[in-house]
Amino acid sequence: MSSRPFYQMFLLSLVLSFSTALWAKGPFLDEYDEDLDIKDPEAWKEGAVTLPAYPRDDDLLEFPVEEDTGAKLRYLIDSKTLSIGDDGIVRYVLVIRAKQGAKNVVFEGIHCSAREYKTYAFGTGKETFHSLRKPAWKPIRGNDRTAYHQRLVDHYLCHAEYPMARERQNIIDAFKYQDSTRDCTLCD
Repeated sequence: MSSRPFYQMFLLSLVLSFSTALWAKGPFLDEYDEDLDIKDPEAWKEGAVTLPAYPRDDDLLEFPVEEDTGAKLRYLIDSKTLSIGDDGIVRYVLVIRAKQGAKNVVFEGIHCSAREYKTYAFGTGKETFHSLRKPAWKPIRGNDRTAYHQRLVDHYLCHAEYPMARERQNIIDAFKYQDSTRDCTLCD
């Protein structure tokens, strides 16, 4: 008579009783967890947004976008309008200039933890902003249309280690000194 089936049944019952004990206790809880104040996270809500002043050339900080291999466009962030709201959104005015002289001006926000962007307003030829009626969050996919968003998220605006905005001064310094490395210990 073989002892193998008995041994297999013994191991199975041992594993089942151990997993049942862990399940009854709760996932990843131990006696020290009683001291923790665990609350359900509140649903994120975007804060109120007001249109900024139109950008001045003296306040613009340029950054490279590798996907624009022909360097036909220049990408610039307005340092005066760069802000991080209480809701965690990094808001800024972006100026995109073509070599031929044309330019687009947009007021946008980036939600680092969701990796999404929202365009709130477009600049007009009269150096004012025109608000969008229903601005919506859109995913940053890194394709040609959102290449500069991807660059902003990955190298300037958001932390590398966790999904939240960097400090405002660290963002400005990264643009000024083109210190966009992700392992920069002095940046955050």
